[in-house]
Amino acid sequence: MLTRLASRVRRFALPAPPPAQHGRLGRLHSLFPLFVALFAIFPHPDLSHAEDLSVAAPSVDSQLLPPLEISALLLVPFLDKGNDPALWNMTRRGLDNELSISTSVGARLLNFADERLAMAERGPLARLAFLLTLGQVDARFQYTHSVFGHEEAHCIAGFAVYRVDCRFTTRDEANEELDWPEVYWNLWTTFLPKADYGGVARDDSYEVDADVFDFFSPRGFGEGLNYQMSYSETLARDLYASDQHVFWSQAFLINRGFLGGYALYDAYGDFNGDTYLYIESMRERFGDDALSIEALAALGTLSAFSSSASLGLLAGLWDYIAEGDKQVRALGLDLGEATLFWDLPVYINPSAITVAPRLYLRTPLAALSDPVLLGIGFETPVSGDPGSEAFFTARGRLGAFEMQSTLSIDADGDRFLSLEGRYNFDRSFIGASLDLPSGVTFESSRRAPLSLMVVNLSLGYAF
Repeated sequence: MLTRLASRVRRFALPAPPPAQHGRLGRLHSLFPLFVALFAIFPHPDLSHAEDLSVAAPSVDSQLLPPLEISALLLVPFLDKGNDPALWNMTRRGLDNELSISTSVGARLLNFADERLAMAERGPLARLAFLLTLGQVDARFQYTHSVFGHEEAHCIAGFAVYRVDCRFTTRDEANEELDWPEVYWNLWTTFLPKADYGGVARDDSYEVDADVFDFFSPRGFGEGLNYQMSYSETLARDLYASDQHVFWSQAFLINRGFLGGYALYDAYGDFNGDTYLYIESMRERFGDDALSIEALAALGTLSAFSSSASLGLLAGLWDYIAEGDKQVRALGLDLGEATLFWDLPVYINPSAITVAPRLYLRTPLAALSDPVLLGIGFETPVSGDPGSEAFFTARGRLGAFEMQSTLSIDADGDRFLSLEGRYNFDRSFIGASLDLPSGVTFESSRRAPLSLMVVNLSLGYAF
């Protein structure tokens, strides 16, 4: 059975998508000039007495924008890593930094455009048109970097099993190799992952025996989506710790919504992608007990719209359109001086589909200058092998020093510990982090995929 599944995967890798995809793409592109035209005809505010167009925006906005952080591991995803396990293991941190840069740069450029066009002085329809035009440009930017991380995560999984490198190729019969700039441009302009001229991770990992393929199937197909879900979980914790900027929202919503959207497309569309192949591989192992792809789509959709972060950011986008308010906050339960938040990430792991409910409490402490964020939760299978793990996190600030720690531990004592520290100056900071796996947990398989320690240094600046 595993051999038959491997054969299906090899056939899946090359066919071009159905023509209907290009029709949808054409309609998407045809609407863009209309959005621009609508934006252009909305009346401009009277700014004849303003010395600087940026005066329309409140000063708090720039303070909410995420800083630009440069990590020592930033370039690792783009290196020829060969057969070096340490480099492949560090790639995960490098991808995080690459996505954080795209989040920061996109939010800041969109805010710059908002201020220069004095959107605070315009009406709701003008701000809606702004999001549909320049906001769409940023959405493409965030999406492209998210897909880069997704595909590189596939490559990490392939190396973890086979010690093989991977590359980007076309999806058509030619199977031509693409370089990074070409893949980037294709993804940015198409906005669709299944275009036959887009890029996708490739390696030689399908040409292996059935036992190895049995392990690779669920891990390889799930790794990209797990990476995006994990990054969205990091962004959610940022929002629970402090309010954020409305233009920061798209990075979270795109990465959090990818699993549900992908599974919905595989379940009801014309393409058999990662989620379809993951479910098929799980059915080979667990038979009728495996979760259906429709159920996975429902779980992913629930995760995308049920968390405190999702609800708060969607409300924040509405407030921006209606009132021009750029400050967004997570929807939480007010407990007086403290606030309770919740999150529900969903992961597709090598041995099980898991849900990971979390509760976060933001509360003041007398010794700390800012409220501390405390988190507790667990991750447990809804389909697949049994076995759960506990999750704990704490985040706080004492003067100029910030600290965050995260621990996951299972019943066997396997654990993953992450420690992060940052020293803040006026508009800049220096930071360091340590990822320390011991054994294999759900969290460590995502954060340290080759079970090796990772040390990272970073510099940040709020320009």
